[in-house]
Amino acid sequence: AHVLHYSLGRQRAHLEQLATERRHRQAEMAREVQLRMLPQFRPEVPGYDFRDYYKAAGHVGGDYFSYWKLPDQRIAISIADVCGKGISAALTMAELCSEVRHCLETTLSADMMMSRLHRHFCERNSFITFTLCILDQFEHTLTVVNAGHMPPLRRAMASECVESLPLLSCGLPLGVQSDEVYAAEVFDIKPGDLFLMCTDGITEMFGASK
Repeated sequence: AHVLHYSLGRQRAHLEQLATERRHRQAEMAREVQLRMLPQFRPEVPGYDFRDYYKAAGHVGGDYFSYWKLPDQRIAISIADVCGKGISAALTMAELCSEVRHCLETTLSADMMMSRLHRHFCERNSFITFTLCILDQFEHTLTVVNAGHMPPLRRAMASECVESLPLLSCGLPLGVQSDEVYAAEVFDIKPGDLFLMCTDGITEMFGASK
C-alpha cells in the first residue's frame, strides 16, 4: 500500500510538472506573437528621433503602441491600454492593432479615425484608453486626439519644464459611450522639444529599484 501510494504521488507530480511546462510554453508563444505585433522598426524622419520601450508585467498584457506612415508621409503614433489583464487583454490588443492599421489606411483625419475606432469597440464591449498623435514633419506640428488616456508629456527646450499637453478635450475611453465625440488639437513643435507617451505601467511603478 505504501509503495502504491508513493508511486501514485510521483505520477501525479510528474503530470503536474508536464502541465506546468505546457502552460509555460503556451505563454511564451503568446508573448512572442504579441511582440511581433508591436513595431519592429522606428520611423526615420529627418530632424526627429524616436525611442520606445515595452515590457509586459506578465507574459502578455494589454499595453500597445505603434508607428504608421500615412499616405501623405505624416507619421501616426498611437499608444493604448486595454482594460483587463493576461490573455483576454492580449487578444483585445491584437484586435486593436489590426483596427488601428485599417483606420489609418482609410482615414486621414485624426478625429474621424478615432470615431471609427470607437464605434468598432463599442460593438465589442471592450474598454480601451487610447491616444493618437499625428506628426507633421513638414509643418512641425503634433495633432493629438485623446480617449481617456494620460496626455503626452512635453519638455520644452526653451523652459526645460515638463508638463502635460494642455488638451482642451479628453474623451472617454474607446467603447464606453456610443455617442462620444472626439476632437483633435494641434500643437507646434519647437527645436529641442521632447514628447513622452506612456501607459500606467509607468505611473503605477514604485520602489527605487524599479
